[in-house]
Amino acid sequence: MEKKSLAHELVRARIAEIALLKKKLDELTEHLEKLLAAQLQIQALVEDREENSYALGAVLGDEGVDQGGLTAEDDAVSLDVLLELAVRKMKD
Repeated sequence: MEKKSLAHELVRARIAEIALLKKKLDELTEHLEKLLAAQLQIQALVEDREENSYALGAVLGDEGVDQGGLTAEDDAVSLDVLLELAVRKMKD
């Protein structure tokens, strides 16, 4: 009788453990879905900005724009520096 009782307790413990694992898996799935949604939003934002940058470069006739988004020269000016220069020009 004791062996049977012990076996029942082991089965109950295993079932409880499996239920806990399922709950954790569901939580993990929920978090992964949120991360994937955020990743897709950021990816869409990057693609939109990239398209806009190439379109602007084409309108301005910027032949130095490559697929990396930088000029072919190693000393490409950052967006912050360009913005600062534009603000200074507008103040003058």
